[in-house]
Amino acid sequence: MHVTASVMGDVASWVYHAARWTWHDPDGYNFISGPLADITLIGGAIAIYRKHNCHAKWCWRIARHPVEGTSYIVCRKHHPHDAPTAEQIRTEYAASKSHKLPTTLPTA
Repeated sequence: MHVTASVMGDVASWVYHAARWTWHDPDGYNFISGPLADITLIGGAIAIYRKHNCHAKWCWRIARHPVEGTSYIVCRKHHPHDAPTAEQIRTEYAASKSHKLPTTLPTA
């Protein structure tokens, strides 16, 4: 594909006018409220994500599970313990309900 000088001129003109619109205000308000604000928000989102992502190399998941005995926080996939099944959860819940003391107080 051959790019003509006209197309390059159009692209250069668009970039020039976009930059001129961004920078035309003498106190820089358009730059501060436009591209600089976007860069700041994107940078903050990346910093938050990097703080909370899984410690396993190349894993993009959000980490919420600490590994006992280490400072690592990993996702459910990389956690050394298996996830409980629905049946295990129901069984433990039923066992905890049967061992609870009555919540009503005796009347005098």
